[in-house]
Amino acid sequence: MNILKTWEDGSYMPVWQEDLKFIQNASTEVIGALCKALFGRDYGVLWGCDVVVQNSKTSVGEGCVFVGNEIIHVPAQMILGDYPAPTLQKEEVFDSLGDKIFKVNGNAETRQTYLTPYMKLKGGIIHGPSKITLYDEDKKTLLQRIYDVFGAMPYEITAHSANGVGNSHAIKYAKIGRQVFILSLTGITGGMDPGSGEAHTNSTVYTLPEGFRPSVETFFTYKINTTNDNSKIRIGSVTTDGKIQINAYVSITAVAFNFLTPSI
Repeated sequence: MNILKTWEDGSYMPVWQEDLKFIQNASTEVIGALCKALFGRDYGVLWGCDVVVQNSKTSVGEGCVFVGNEIIHVPAQMILGDYPAPTLQKEEVFDSLGDKIFKVNGNAETRQTYLTPYMKLKGGIIHGPSKITLYDEDKKTLLQRIYDVFGAMPYEITAHSANGVGNSHAIKYAKIGRQVFILSLTGITGGMDPGSGEAHTNSTVYTLPEGFRPSVETFFTYKINTTNDNSKIRIGSVTTDGKIQINAYVSITAVAFNFLTPSI
């Protein structure tokens, strides 16, 4: 991002209108780059702008959009008519508190400087610049697109099972980015831990490999699979060294859960 370089040495410098424009453009360039990377276009909804069509009325919630290389506020508003894909169009408004007296060629001139644009809700197809028509894909916010991108990341489900004297378990898990999903887990503790090949206490049912261990200790719920105790729900944990632990020497079934690793 471009920045206006300054010095902390007590020096002075003139500030021109071009300097302020340089600063403003620097911030919008970053948002524009995000829109192109995530939306694949040079405009998009940054947040909010939920569309509701009901009782022959169309409303849009408060939000913010990036259009025409500008970040523009969208106030909550409503129009008459059913428009599943309404249009937001830029309206220019000036705040009189920003009226300034300029010196131009030796003469004084009052100019409006506080431009406070907003997006106005309109129905149907609108022609002209600085507008967004909220079709299905165009309704998605920047955060929703980030979720879409992460949801499309490749992953592989790892399945492991072991049976032995005093130990039996089956586990399936997958990793997307920094997030590990424990999809299913059943087991009986005791004997050797098949994840590490070492003897353990009765509480460890499996040890996750490097790269699949949580950044902080994570807790999950599980059900005890015994005929006289099958209604009991208890709490287990996954420690930062990857050990999946429960509280008793019994057969259990865990509820699916997920957690973050320290790195991808």
